[in-house]
Amino acid sequence: MSARPACSVIVPVYARRHDLARLLGKLGEQTGAPEFEVLVVENGRRLNYRWLRQREWPFPVRYEYVADGAQAKARNVGAALAAAPRLLFLDSDIDPGPNTVAALGNGERPGVVMADVVFPARTKVSLATHLYDVPAYFRTTYRARARTGLSFRDFVSCSFTMSREEFLALGGFDEGFTHYGYEDVEFAWRAEKAGIPFHLGGAKVAHHKQLGPTAVHARAQQLGRSAVHFVRRHPDLEDTLPLGVRDTLDGVLAFPPVFDIDRLLREAAWIERQLTMLRRGPSLGRARGLIARGREVYHEITRFGRYQGISTELARLDTRTTTQERGGHGTQLLPLPAAR
Repeated sequence: MSARPACSVIVPVYARRHDLARLLGKLGEQTGAPEFEVLVVENGRRLNYRWLRQREWPFPVRYEYVADGAQAKARNVGAALAAAPRLLFLDSDIDPGPNTVAALGNGERPGVVMADVVFPARTKVSLATHLYDVPAYFRTTYRARARTGLSFRDFVSCSFTMSREEFLALGGFDEGFTHYGYEDVEFAWRAEKAGIPFHLGGAKVAHHKQLGPTAVHARAQQLGRSAVHFVRRHPDLEDTLPLGVRDTLDGVLAFPPVFDIDRLLREAAWIERQLTMLRRGPSLGRARGLIARGREVYHEITRFGRYQGISTELARLDTRTTTQERGGHGTQLLPLPAAR
């Protein structure tokens, strides 16, 4: 290999040994790819270091551990350490096709280039996965590209490439996002303001993740907490994005003090089981009814989870603000958006 690779593949990871091993195995099967290195940046717990060192790989693999922070910081650390002028970010649950690095890592297109994220072939996915996982999001991406071209709203960070120079000039991802979600939207907003275009590249990658009712609920809670940080950074954007922070402050997004989320989770789990059984038979009409009801149930689960996350984060920030007003120490907080 030459002294400097053409592409640095950055993989942020927390645990997920099986997913990481599958990803690295697929990277070893790439065809027509430029010379590349892989930087695995693990955050939270050091769980993948030993077995990575014990294996031999057909490309250089570097490992870095980040004790604090989340995915945003892990990606930034990888970019800072990268030796190549081109960065290719791949989440650990991505299954790249054989031409992914060749299609994305050669730097032929300017700006941000995303892979086309699809469900794994010949894999039956749950209704929750069909509704809320990344490949479902890309259905709107196709429509946006055909209609007006891609914008920051269409960016997904699980599989994308851009120049290292542009990434560092933007300041990378905002490390204030310590929960799942919105760090990619915030990053893309700054990229668009800087005049960086977005493209859908010529590579397909599969996203391996099965969501169930509890996972959808937990993800919505984290999205709510991330939404608060996003609105503190860009309050004007809440008028165009479904963040829900102002609605929570105004009482528009609200639930009774005692709300039976467990009942909804049980109903969603029952619907998932029924749909699994119906796949084995011809009951298409019943399946349609279950899917329609499932959409309603999951919508309510996500609304409640988002409300929980927003409320939790607002209460946490209010506690920090009160401490500072009493002479406590900490980072100066930006004001929350005023209620309408």
